[in-house]
Amino acid sequence: MGGRIPPNKATPFLGDASEFFRNARRVWTDLITEQGHTEWWERSGRLIASHVKDRADHWIDLARNWRERRPEHSEAKHEDTLRKIEQVGHDAIRRAVFPYVVRSHGDPQLRNPALRDRMNAYLRVMALRLFETGRGAETATPNDAEDLIQLQHLGTPAFLMTADADIHFDVSRAGTFQAPWVRRLVEMLEDDLPEGSPWGATAIAQAARFGPRSKQGLKELAARELQAVKELRE
Repeated sequence: MGGRIPPNKATPFLGDASEFFRNARRVWTDLITEQGHTEWWERSGRLIASHVKDRADHWIDLARNWRERRPEHSEAKHEDTLRKIEQVGHDAIRRAVFPYVVRSHGDPQLRNPALRDRMNAYLRVMALRLFETGRGAETATPNDAEDLIQLQHLGTPAFLMTADADIHFDVSRAGTFQAPWVRRLVEMLEDDLPEGSPWGATAIAQAARFGPRSKQGLKELAARELQAVKELRE
């Protein structure tokens, strides 16, 4: 299956699935029953919703089709641009977009190479989606901003566990060395996982062993996860 690190018997699995779910239920029970937490959750939820909406509005404006962004260009000129992209190659253009995204990003801290490495998946997926929406292959949605926000957590460091196939596929296409840290639940429970932080030389070396995700491979992974959940319930 595309996207898995080859098995490494020296690396232990995450642990027993029943223990994982038992601990997760205990943590959430503590959060929702402790006095004062309801108000805290509601207030935090409003702040987060407002932040996500601001980011989504900005993304919709930023990730517009080039035809809309440059109305002064004729249709013939747009078509000529698209032909040149095909000649140069999508991968080459996406690589060229990446430094532009870094330079033009509103957070000046991303000029720092160390922080930029921590935000590698976030920046590379942003560059990928800007390229795809710009040439009209995809349409920007508010959900894109939520996906990008999630990818920022890899820099804390953290694993991103998600069933969203679009995130997995875009992370793979974007060419980020943080791809091995974006996983589905079944991978977190059953597969060997990368060690260390998702940046630096160690992360780059581990990413080299992580094959690209394919749409078919992701479908098979989802089926394996569904089967694992069924077995846990039996």
